[in-house]
Formats: sequence, C-alpha cells, structure tokens
Amino acid sequence: MSGSGALRPRDADDAAVIVRGHAGPFEVIAGGCKPAVGCPVDGAALDLGALSGMLAYAPEELVLSAHAATPLAAIEAALHAHGQR
Repeated sequence: MSGSGALRPRDADDAAVIVRGHAGPFEVIAGGCKPAVGCPVDGAALDLGALSGMLAYAPEELVLSAHAATPLAAIEAALHAHGQR
C-alpha cells in the first residue's frame, strides 16, 4: 500500500487483507482507462494496478486466468500467438 489516498495492495494476499479489514464499499481501480464507465461509488479507492499478468493459459482447453489489472492487449497478444482471438 502507498499514499495519495488509494489503497494499493502489492499482491493478491495483500488485497485480501485490505478487503477483510475494511468495512465499507470500494471504488475498484485497475488500469484507470475507463473511469467514466459504471456507477460512481462513494467508497475507498482500491487500486489493483499491481495485480497484473496471466496466471494460467491452456490454449488447447481455451482457458485463461488473469489478474484484475492485466491489460487486454497482453491477453490478446497471448491469444494471437496461439491463433486464438
């Protein structure tokens, strides 16, 4: 976590500790590229930007798991490398 008002977990375990210890809503922020999408939330800012990257990818099974802030471009590049989209 760091300053500037937003809660910034370093990893998934850190995020779990923050969520368990907070009694109220969160405004979840990942890449911050679409802040106008969705309904405004009056809650603590939870910046998941550090939670990026693919966790698992099995192209033959068409299964992919990724962290919350993984850029769509990274996912699309992995899919493209295996002839998927």
